[in-house]
Amino acid sequence: MVEVCQATIEDTREMIATKGRASYLKERSKGHVDPGSMSSLYIFEALVEVLELEG
Repeated sequence: MVEVCQATIEDTREMIATKGRASYLKERSKGHVDPGSMSSLYIFEALVEVLELEG
């Protein structure tokens, strides 16, 4: 699951932000990972860690 999330995050590098603060950068937002997707990765990593500890 974490590998899928990491691959998806890399896909956001080529996107131009249209929402949030990054949208003010327009074309300059391209080439950077979306912060929302990165924070989601941290949540999923923590979830996987917890599930591995319980199982």
